[in-house]
Amino acid sequence: MGFDIDNSEERKRNLALTKKQQKYLHPEYPSQDSTTNEDGVAHTLENFPRRLEDLFKDVALLATDNRFKENTWTDYIQTEKFANKSYRSEISVHTGGKIYGEQNLGFELGSIFREIYTQSNKEFNPGRDLSYIAWGFMLGLFAEENEEATIRNLTGMVEKLKNFKDSRETQNEYERKLIDLIQQNEKEKSDDIHKTVQQGGIEPSDDLVSEIRQFHFTTSHEDIITFTEKITNNSEFQRVNKLLNEVKLDVEKLEKDNLDSDMKGAETKEVLKELYQSEYGLLASTIATKIGLSTGAHSPVTGILFRLTSNIDKETWTSHDVVIKSNNRWKLTPYGKLVCLILFEDNREWMVSSLPLYYVFAQNEDDPISVGEISFSATVTEALKQTQTGQQDSE
Repeated sequence: MGFDIDNSEERKRNLALTKKQQKYLHPEYPSQDSTTNEDGVAHTLENFPRRLEDLFKDVALLATDNRFKENTWTDYIQTEKFANKSYRSEISVHTGGKIYGEQNLGFELGSIFREIYTQSNKEFNPGRDLSYIAWGFMLGLFAEENEEATIRNLTGMVEKLKNFKDSRETQNEYERKLIDLIQQNEKEKSDDIHKTVQQGGIEPSDDLVSEIRQFHFTTSHEDIITFTEKITNNSEFQRVNKLLNEVKLDVEKLEKDNLDSDMKGAETKEVLKELYQSEYGLLASTIATKIGLSTGAHSPVTGILFRLTSNIDKETWTSHDVVIKSNNRWKLTPYGKLVCLILFEDNREWMVSSLPLYYVFAQNEDDPISVGEISFSATVTEALKQTQTGQQDSE
């Protein structure tokens, strides 16, 4: 009779996670154990060699006592215990498809020892430093008491390894060619969009080309060119595109360091930001206080505001009025709201290049384009009226 496995000390030292290890490896689970993660790390490292030794001894004891059942291996391999456990997710494992069963288990076991080795030896060559582990693993799998049988097994495995390598190379080459073909096809479509947009008199920015491509991602070459021509020939798109490019130029001008150099104590962007964040407009004195000027010292703010609206005495800094004064309160015009959208929000280049496309061709979308409380579509509509008629938003 063999060992009494269930009562042996060897068996009692099982491989189940301790509470400390459970807390370290799964901190999202609530636990009554107050051990910190660092304690868990130290505990895991300290006991790791013993846990590996326990695995060897457990298998030896079970094998000696013939405790493995006929279906043990099949049942174990068919489970998902090893699925997606590897920390080497960037590694591609080509097997003519997905990796299953024994191949998955082998990959995970190899990854375990590689992780241990590489983190302990920062400078290493896998083909040199891990070759002895691989050789020992092969001997463990294929060695027999009869040396001739061992050589025969190893020779067969070497031939299979060559086949696996050749299959992997073939798969890699196929994937490279497929990726190259897709990239070439995408480049040709993008080049044609770029050319068509340019021929329509529109600046073919990368963002605009990309957005047009996304609108018709699955269509044929001819369909996407037809759609691009439809865009560039659309008068509404041309108007909005022209408007947004004027906004872009004005924003660039407003960001110049020396623009407001004669307005001591006030900066244009500070003034505009206060108005951008105000729903009903502000007094010049209120703006001055908000940007840190002393009470009553609002003349620099007033000077900036008058340069952002039509003024017979001084040249206006922008293409169109950005602010308007009504009942002593200053507020943004529709054009001014667009200027502030571009000035203060992220993705400036995308907004200028791509929002005209959405404004014209996605007006019926359930989720309208907006930033905060400002609706882009409604603001563009009002700004177009302002810039085309010269009318300002007034109360």
